[in-house]
Amino acid sequence: MTFTKRSGDTVEEDMTEVIAALRQGKWFYQEDAPAGEWTFSGTKGLSVTLTFDDAPVESAWVYAYPETLNEVEIELWAPRKALKPGEGMTVTRTLRIGPGPRGWSGLFVLGNDRIPVRRRRRGW
Repeated sequence: MTFTKRSGDTVEEDMTEVIAALRQGKWFYQEDAPAGEWTFSGTKGLSVTLTFDDAPVESAWVYAYPETLNEVEIELWAPRKALKPGEGMTVTRTLRIGPGPRGWSGLFVLGNDRIPVRRRRRGW
């Protein structure tokens, strides 16, 4: 996991601590939260970068399920705010997935968004 904090410091951590903590995961609050982007990569040559408008984001949380499931989740949290009738709030986010070693393709689900990923090379 790599990102630049809002404070300007760079974070580069492996996921050992997050995976060991499972659903407790790791929180990043206010100035320690990612400044609009964080990247996750593993041992299979695939990287996933989530970019987002960090103005409405107060904290970020990354957590894992048992290692056998190979699943990590990331959440962005905004400050609690009572919305008036007709009022809304929008957070824009983009998920970029780097190419895998075999021209990997699949479907990533981010919240309720379905994001198709295309193969870069023929064959598997």
